[in-house]
Amino acid sequence: MKFKIKDINLCANLYSVYIFQTNLTERQYYQIASLLRYYCKKDGVSWLCVYSMTESRSAKNQSVKSNKRGRPRKVVTGERVAPHCHLALIGTPKKSAYQTALRFKRAMDKKYSSKICRVVSLGSSLDAISWISYCNRQASISRSGGEFNFMSYS
Repeated sequence: MKFKIKDINLCANLYSVYIFQTNLTERQYYQIASLLRYYCKKDGVSWLCVYSMTESRSAKNQSVKSNKRGRPRKVVTGERVAPHCHLALIGTPKKSAYQTALRFKRAMDKKYSSKICRVVSLGSSLDAISWISYCNRQASISRSGGEFNFMSYS
């Protein structure tokens, strides 16, 4: 079965929340992820929150074995940049994630006492799918929730 590029679509529009705050610590990242989880769980929206310290062009995922039982640790190697995070929200065919993204944006702007966020619609086509794989490729830490499986688009 052959697929055409036009046939690849997500179930709903994907929204990205850009945070213009760099040099984030892991603690700040976990606070952002928990705030995003709160708003998305409240509205029934799927979400992805990624913490990145690597430039996307040079990012490569490697597994490091520690000679212990369990899953090998994933390490992202490449050129280092200031720590930042990427956020993505997707709704269902009946419920859009746009209002949830706006509520999260307002909460972040209020927390940092300045306008540090922006909501951007990426649509449901190939651009949205490439954004998800872009985020997963450079993820040092990744958190997600909801019904949509973001890891299947890596």
